[in-house]
Amino acid sequence: GLAGGGGAGPCGAPPAAALGVAMGLPAASASPSIASLDLGSSTLVHRIALPAPALVACYEPHANLVCLGGADGVVRTYDVRSRGLAGSCSPYGRGCGISQLDTSAYSVVVAAVRSRLSPLGETELVADAVLKTLDLRSLRPQADVLFERGAAAVRWHPPSGSLVALSATGFAAMLDARGGACVEPRAPLAEAALSASE
Repeated sequence: GLAGGGGAGPCGAPPAAALGVAMGLPAASASPSIASLDLGSSTLVHRIALPAPALVACYEPHANLVCLGGADGVVRTYDVRSRGLAGSCSPYGRGCGISQLDTSAYSVVVAAVRSRLSPLGETELVADAVLKTLDLRSLRPQADVLFERGAAAVRWHPPSGSLVALSATGFAAMLDARGGACVEPRAPLAEAALSASE
């Protein structure tokens, strides 16, 4: 799928660049990768090989970075200009996969799922109740943000610097990104903000 990117890219990135990410399992002969495309000519600018398939991706034009999250629980950032790995971390430790992420100019917020046994003895995925914010460049932890219902989607709300989280059951809330309490629990406002930030 495509992740981000309109306008001229900073730091020598191609103008109107969009980033495509290999989201599924690669073919037997192929390895997972991300690709930078020139939208003006629809041509491939370059491709970066990945150590593991990415489940979610976001391009942050201000930092010229692509941020990826995988089933291995690792958040990785790649510099679009140098095509190299800029950083990586495992914010949730073992046993979690990164299910959602979104970037702002300086930070990234991530959500995770973990597997557990259901009452019937089957493995099921459950959204973690804690969202984690990280510094975009260093990937150092910034804050843990509690969202007890577990986030099926999470986005930065640019005007306020808050987070908008949506649960799998449709409950939405605006959250303090510094780790504080819920700023605005009314679902219609939060859902509108989530749609507007996409």
